[in-house]
Amino acid sequence: MSSHPDNESERFFIVVPTADDAEDLPSPERPTIHPGFTQALRAAQFQAQQDGRDWRTVQCHVVGWHGTGHHALRASFGPHGVADIPLSSVLTDIQRRTIADSGRPVRWQLGVDAGETTGTVQRDEIDWPTASAGPVDAFLAARAAALGAIHADGLVLEGTDLQALRPAGAGVRRSVR
Repeated sequence: MSSHPDNESERFFIVVPTADDAEDLPSPERPTIHPGFTQALRAAQFQAQQDGRDWRTVQCHVVGWHGTGHHALRASFGPHGVADIPLSSVLTDIQRRTIADSGRPVRWQLGVDAGETTGTVQRDEIDWPTASAGPVDAFLAARAAALGAIHADGLVLEGTDLQALRPAGAGVRRSVR
C-alpha cells in the first residue's frame, strides 16, 4: 500500500542552481575511469575544449578515497564530471609504507608467477656504503619532501596533481646529479 493518493507521485525535490553554487552541483553523468588524477583532469579539460567551453575553468573540487578499503579514489570536477581512479591494493600499500618511512632506502619485493602474486610484499632495507652517505642522504631528504607533498592530503600519487609536484620533483632531480 502506498503512502500517497493514487493521483499523486512520491515527493521529490528540484535543485535550482544560483550563481553562487552552480559549480558545486554534482555532474549527472556516470564517473569516467582514469589511471590517475592528472589524466582525469586533462581528459575533463579536453572535453570542455571539445564542447566549446573554456578548458581553463575546469578545476578539481575534491579528490578523496572512494568506497571501502582505500583501493579507489574519486575526483569531482563539478559540472565537468566525476572520475574514478582504481588502485592496485599491493602498489597502494607499498606507496603508503614508503611514505610512512621515506627517510630510509628500501627495496620492495613481490614474487609473481604467471601473472599471479606468490606471496606478500617484502621490505628489504638497503645498507649504503659510508662513502656514498652524503649523496644518499641528499636524495633521501629530497625524496621525503616529495613524498610529503604527495601525502599531505592523505592520498597516494594517483590522487595528486603532478603539475603541483614540479618543485618537489626538481629537488629530487638535483639530488641525483
